Amino acid sequence: MNNDYSDLMFEFGSLVNYLDETEFQVDAYEADTYYLAECLMPFATNETIVLAVKENYLMITAKDLENNIKRRTIYFPTKIEGKIISSTFSNGLLEVKIIKD
Repeated sequence: MNNDYSDLMFEFGSLVNYLDETEFQVDAYEADTYYLAECLMPFATNETIVLAVKENYLMITAKDLENNIKRRTIYFPTKIEGKIISSTFSNGLLEVKIIKD
């Protein structure tokens, strides 16, 4: 995996840590041919997760057991809108894979 994207995420530091604690934890990685976002969501189900894409942003929204809405927005260094995106959710872990081209 390429560290350039990880370095970018590190720059957001304390805000990312705050959102990891109050919403849900997100880790994003860059490989040669795709981006990968991993979200730790033990409170969610397949039915409560909604993904949306706009330009360089991936928005993830889900409801917890008390119907509170939790959301995170992930920025990518290139436009991801219109790219091939797949996701899997198992055992509280959401994986979103975005093919670069």
